[in-house]
Amino acid sequence: MIAPPQHVGISYHHLAYPGSLTLRPETLTRVVIDISESLIWHGFKKIIVVNGNRIANLPPLAIAAVRLRHTTGAFVAVVDAGLMAKTEALELFGADGLDHAGDAETSMMLHHRPELVDMDAAPAVNEPMPSGEFPRSHAVWAPPFDTNTVSVWETVEEFRAATAAGQGAGADARAETAEKGAAICEALAQNLARFIEADVRPAKVGIKRRELPI
Repeated sequence: MIAPPQHVGISYHHLAYPGSLTLRPETLTRVVIDISESLIWHGFKKIIVVNGNRIANLPPLAIAAVRLRHTTGAFVAVVDAGLMAKTEALELFGADGLDHAGDAETSMMLHHRPELVDMDAAPAVNEPMPSGEFPRSHAVWAPPFDTNTVSVWETVEEFRAATAAGQGAGADARAETAEKGAAICEALAQNLARFIEADVRPAKVGIKRRELPI
């Protein structure tokens, strides 16, 4: 069963674009817990949260999953649309392919909604943003682990000043194709299906608390 999507997440870094919406981290955690507890109340024992933003939403979603697991006993997993097919993305798009408005994201849009893509506006490859003595990362907990990194968060205004039209540093939006977009979407779907069959279905679950989220 697929529950209705929760479209609003953490988007502080996009508020420079008028109309952007954001939740507080603690609000997103609470929303996921409330939705999940509603499902658990009705008898669901296994929940997979599919995240569409591989950086900002992950910590609040992880907190929600840990709380649900320990308080209710339900099986709870967080699957990220950017990380569920990292090996396939590397093959299709290279090391920088997952950057905003780069090869992967533009290819996905060409696959799903080509009428919204203006290829005449696709910029050239950007130079990486200056980072000082220590390289900066928005996911310092993720590999590679052979480089010392720090977390420094730019505003969208700062990011756009350093890169063309907000495009990810080093990404190239001119190399995309609808075929590559279809390929990465298929890889995400197949990997999620394999995860469900191999890990989720066999998992033994004992619900120890079932309460209304009120």
